[in-house]
Amino acid sequence: MSLVNTEVNVNPAKKTAWFLRPFWVWVWILSLCPLALPFLWLSPAFGKWSKWVISFVLILLTYWLVLAVLETYALLQDPEKLKALLWPYLNKDQKELLNFFLEQAL
Repeated sequence: MSLVNTEVNVNPAKKTAWFLRPFWVWVWILSLCPLALPFLWLSPAFGKWSKWVISFVLILLTYWLVLAVLETYALLQDPEKLKALLWPYLNKDQKELLNFFLEQAL
């Protein structure tokens, strides 16, 4: 099972659009994540199973990124949790700077 079909399209009349070629589909996937799924599914260069696998991975990755953003936002809303998380990794100057910013935020 390969991710890209290796069959050569010998019919020049049925040429694939440039944005559905494998290189560009990967560009769309890496830059647009789940918004690139229509390009993936319309591209004839990918097999049925590889489309399902790539779609599943993209959906999981998007879910994980959304959870990470929500967790980061929640952490930024509670300065004490943020301080508790960062404190062990900071040097003296950084701790003073963090205290200054947290005092300004509160």
